[in-house]
Amino acid sequence: AADIWVETPGDLTVDTIFSRTDVKLDAVGSIMDMAEGSPLTPDLNIRSDDMTLIARTGSIGSLSTPLDVGVNPDGRIYAASLTAGQEVFLNGPSGEHFNIGSVESGGSIGLSAANTMLVDGGVTAPGGVSLTSGGTTTLSTQADVQSVVGPLQVRAGALVMQDDGVEAARLRAATGTIDIETL
Repeated sequence: AADIWVETPGDLTVDTIFSRTDVKLDAVGSIMDMAEGSPLTPDLNIRSDDMTLIARTGSIGSLSTPLDVGVNPDGRIYAASLTAGQEVFLNGPSGEHFNIGSVESGGSIGLSAANTMLVDGGVTAPGGVSLTSGGTTTLSTQADVQSVVGPLQVRAGALVMQDDGVEAARLRAATGTIDIETL
């Protein structure tokens, strides 16, 4: 099967996209969830191997209706909202792998997973950054999670920050606070 690549000169509202290979969505505006599922059992919007989401002048998902995504066990999610003040909100519903390759935002970032979360690259925002999972959140040695002026918040069943003796996972808040809570 071939990759799915969608470009739009405006906003893109996503109901369901499935690919056994990669998905790339590139919108001049926002990439939003069609929001038909329940907050307790959200509908999966995008499922693929690797996933790239680019919103050039808009946001990806919203605080009230994050984009619900999942990847294969070895897949990664790459997301960027490229304009100041625009945000990224992604959610990994129950039963889905939520593996972050990188997320960059012009505003805040909210990443949530019903089960486990893997951060395996940069997560950067000028505003607040929130990582929330119902299970273990693992930050690989490649993870670099940073907020420039907002708070950085981690809520998880457990937090694993990997360190191989050469490189280590990083959580950084330039002027805000870092708040970690494990349940």
